[in-house]
Amino acid sequence: MRSRWHPAGVMLSLMSALVVISGTAFAQSDVVSVHVDAARRGEPLKHVWQYYGFDECNYTTTVDCVDLMKMVAQINTRPTYLRKHFLLNSGDGTADLKWGSTNVYTEDSDGRAVYSWQILDSIMDAVVARAAGPWWRSASCPGTSRAGPSRTGTPTRIS
Repeated sequence: MRSRWHPAGVMLSLMSALVVISGTAFAQSDVVSVHVDAARRGEPLKHVWQYYGFDECNYTTTVDCVDLMKMVAQINTRPTYLRKHFLLNSGDGTADLKWGSTNVYTEDSDGRAVYSWQILDSIMDAVVARAAGPWWRSASCPGTSRAGPSRTGTPTRIS
């Protein structure tokens, strides 16, 4: 006679119970209070980070951003990495607060893919030229590359 209990089902049940129990334990932990005396001089903050990022990828090639990237590379003792969002969003590459676009992917009138790397290349070139490494985050996509009713040719804003 076959057992009613499948090993994977038993393991899943045990893992679920563990998550519930650990969540309950965290929920019952003591309250922690933090007090800051702003009048008392403390230790200088040790600079330990080397990764920086921003949403508006199209500002990367502007004079102000180029100067900022130079300064960030100079103040770090280790290599710096700059992450930009929206590197694959549809649009004409116009800089806009909170959003960016590179128009990497569009489609012609017959629905065939058309790729343009010009804007994306200029962004990456600007980063690398300032002694910083590009940190790629691919979490957005061109509007025309998605199936369904949202498939338009208009700029897509996906965060």
